[in-house]
Amino acid sequence: MCQLLEENIADEAEARQGYYKIFEQYGFNLSEREKQEINEIIAEELKHSDILARMIYRRTGIIPED
Repeated sequence: MCQLLEENIADEAEARQGYYKIFEQYGFNLSEREKQEINEIIAEELKHSDILARMIYRRTGIIPED
């Protein structure tokens, strides 16, 4: 199960990379509203990664290093 959770974390990171590329390649062409909306999507993806990481911690008891 932890392996699948890790894969989902990777999927969340891949999705964020796509949004960062939009900013990098087309940020000049986005409205302020669109930029805010993309930031909200990225924040949601980060939240998902955090939730998944906590699920892994609860199952393994392994604390990530700082």
